[in-house]
Formats: sequence, C-alpha cells, structure tokens
Amino acid sequence: MARKHELNPEEYTIDEVVAYSNKEFEGIRISWSGPIGFGQYEFYKSHKDNEWYIDSEHMDIPEDKEFGKMLLNKFINEIKEVS
Repeated sequence: MARKHELNPEEYTIDEVVAYSNKEFEGIRISWSGPIGFGQYEFYKSHKDNEWYIDSEHMDIPEDKEFGKMLLNKFINEIKEVS
C-alpha cells in the first residue's frame, strides 16, 4: 500500500501531548496539525495483555509506521532537557 500524503516534518505541528491512564489502557496521545488537517496519534498499552498498540487514525500503513516515527522524532527534538 502506498502512502497518500508526503511526510515533511517541517509542515506538521505538535499541538499537545497528553499522558493518560484508565482501567483498560495507559498511553500518550499526540495531537497534531498540518497541511492535510489535524488529528490524534495514540501510543497505548493494554492492561489486559500488557502489549503496546497505536491508533493513527489511518495516517500510517502497517508496513512502516512512518507518520508515528515522524511525530515521535519531532516531539523528542522539541523536548527541553532538565539538567
């Protein structure tokens, strides 16, 4: 399956990052915006099977997960280090 949209990190903004936990899952939700609109990308762990999952709102293809990698890399590059 081919990617529908080009991934140019400079065109995307991370609007918010939220960590959450509930009875079923714990994870991180990245809200983003860019030239194709906006959305949320979630990385979460199931308490039931202790496995990690993603929900990309169809922004990724299973073979590469490049959109998620781009968002994580952008987030890491923008984090301020505490000394």
